[in-house]
Amino acid sequence: MKTSGIFTVHKYQIKVKNKDKPIYIRPFSDVHRTSYNCNEEAWLAWIKESKERLKTHQTYFIGLGDYIDLISSSEKNHFYSRDIHATTKFAFGEMVRHKLRQFCEEINFTKDYLIGLGNGNHYHDMMSGINSDQYLCEMLGTKYLGVASFIRLLFEYKPRTNVKLDIFLHHGLGASSTASSVRKMEELIKWVKADIYLMGHDHRIFNFPKMSIELTDGIGGLRIQEKIHYFIRVGGFLNSYSPNEKYDYNVNVCRNPLILGAPEIEVKLNRVTRLNDKRGGVKRRDRVIPQVRVTT
Repeated sequence: MKTSGIFTVHKYQIKVKNKDKPIYIRPFSDVHRTSYNCNEEAWLAWIKESKERLKTHQTYFIGLGDYIDLISSSEKNHFYSRDIHATTKFAFGEMVRHKLRQFCEEINFTKDYLIGLGNGNHYHDMMSGINSDQYLCEMLGTKYLGVASFIRLLFEYKPRTNVKLDIFLHHGLGASSTASSVRKMEELIKWVKADIYLMGHDHRIFNFPKMSIELTDGIGGLRIQEKIHYFIRVGGFLNSYSPNEKYDYNVNVCRNPLILGAPEIEVKLNRVTRLNDKRGGVKRRDRVIPQVRVTT
């Protein structure tokens, strides 16, 4: 898999309008919108659901790449060779711009709520020096996240007071089975510490929570603080089996069909009370923490 190889860090501020209502984050990936195997019905249903969610709750979006179906990793060495005339590359670039503008119109409703867009492995390097995912970001006025990004969401629930939620995302690593897909995500916690881990690429959709513990100070000594980490594969909208269609990868390798769609992350701000032993006395400490629930 060839990508831009770009890693970014990003801070995104969310001003909480009503701390008693949940906030939603809707990641999406691997739409492959221009492919004849894109399931248009599922994609348009996701758009409709997202618009409905925006009407009732604060909702934010984040993309993980492969928005339209462009040159794959294996094709790049051929297409970008000197054997391809500049005029051919220019004409292809104009077609890509047209397809990206169409896709931009479909997701333009996310523009003011878009955390950022990541880079996949199906993209086009334009003659202007940017790639097609960067061009899409320019049209939508959002952050280009690269193929991997460490993102800190700051929920401002009162003036100058924030609750943080850290997300690590990567377009994804391929996996031959669900077990392998889970294992590759689980490996991330060994070297990157986040609340939520997002991956696309293999078109699977699941949520795998994992608990960790750490030591903190408490009444009379040390106490254990538990933390839940969420490992989420973001799914996709590409049909696995389409009757009478050729050149489908899943058919060639006899791979099982996958559930189409994308997950939804619900974040609630909960107030908790902790009693700490400070210099021989007990000190009550109230704090707000984000509570996460994932629907796939």
